[in-house]
Amino acid sequence: MLLAIHFLAPANRITGSANRFPTPARRFPTAANRFPTPAHDLTATANRFPTLASRVTGLASWVTATNLGITATNLPVAATNLPPRAQTFRWHSPAGQYLCGMLLEENVSLRPYNTFGLDVRARYFARFASADELRQLLKLPQVQAAEKLILGGGSNLLFTQDFNGVVLKNEICGLEILSEDAADTHTALLRAGAGESWHGLVEYSLDQNLSGIENLSLIPGTVGAAPLQNIGAYGAELRDTFDHLEAVEISTGALRVFTAGECGFGYRESVFKNTLKNQFVVTAVVLRLHRRAQPNVRYGAISETLAELGIEGEPTPQEVSRAVIYIRRSKLPDPAEIGNAGSFFKNPEVSQAKFDQLKNQYPELPGYPVPGGVKVPAGWLIERAGWKGLRRGAGAGTHGVHDRQALVLVNHGGATGGEVRQLAEEIISSVRQQFGIELHPEVNIL
Repeated sequence: MLLAIHFLAPANRITGSANRFPTPARRFPTAANRFPTPAHDLTATANRFPTLASRVTGLASWVTATNLGITATNLPVAATNLPPRAQTFRWHSPAGQYLCGMLLEENVSLRPYNTFGLDVRARYFARFASADELRQLLKLPQVQAAEKLILGGGSNLLFTQDFNGVVLKNEICGLEILSEDAADTHTALLRAGAGESWHGLVEYSLDQNLSGIENLSLIPGTVGAAPLQNIGAYGAELRDTFDHLEAVEISTGALRVFTAGECGFGYRESVFKNTLKNQFVVTAVVLRLHRRAQPNVRYGAISETLAELGIEGEPTPQEVSRAVIYIRRSKLPDPAEIGNAGSFFKNPEVSQAKFDQLKNQYPELPGYPVPGGVKVPAGWLIERAGWKGLRRGAGAGTHGVHDRQALVLVNHGGATGGEVRQLAEEIISSVRQQFGIELHPEVNIL
């Protein structure tokens, strides 16, 4: 088979990438993982392909691999014993300056790439770190003919079976404040690569003394996934600060810019989950943030937590972020410890008449006014129906409902996606029967 190592570019391109990240590496967890050592050390390449890392050995001034189908010169690594399932599809850049190999693996476990920790497999798997790399992957016959899944952090997915298509993992990095009109002293545009960690973006914005997304602290996943479902929490949504996004059209490779109006944002909705589903890949998101703090503490738990933390008066954006992180960590399980995808269900919206009817029967029922009705917390409904803390499966239970937040379904270990889906369906049926309200998953079920 062919040599299956991804040589990104000459050193000048790599150091150029390093210069795009002037702040400490801790602000850029995704970028830090891709560049764990100085830019000239191409062992970072091995970290991008953990299944091959043990087979990348030695340092040499050059390597010739004509028996593998290529000749690679001036590359400080030697590769041996590559697995037969790895294939390299190659081309030259338009400038003809370097040889670029795009790795397309077969039969890859997706367990490291979904926060439920489910061990399903993808027929094909590849990564891309730029819009150009994505376009090249989309030209491959195997990719063109297969169903495609664009993967970010895998934090909003429930796999119920193997994926018989190609998984393309978005690793486009970069954070920058765009130059602005000098007359605008109130806002700034912040551009983020779609493969960046969402929480890393929040931290970066706070370091730059920009506010507007601090209420969305600690939401798992990547920047590119945020606009797909208009992420929201604690009284804020992405659309509150969204300016535009850039996306590559899968069928043509063309780059298109979408404004907020064109994205069709709704409650955990966008055109990318409906009319434009599976047609575009988000490559960058641009937010318009405030230079002067405008803290949003309308959500009751934030005010209560700020007081608990001893913060008085008007809080800073950093303090609001601290409060939100405190709340989330006290209620939500860490996917690194217990497999989960965060909130599994959307909060349902009901008519005022329906809410009044339920309020008479359940006086403690909470509700939040929204245009056209009232939003009811799904977690409250699930808990009241008796599901909170329930476990299913062999032994002490392989899966169930989290014991501190009924909105979260968990994989304690050894569960299948089908078992988690069956539990979700039973919960939906139970809430429908008791309250006459239909719950809908927020998580994408595949």
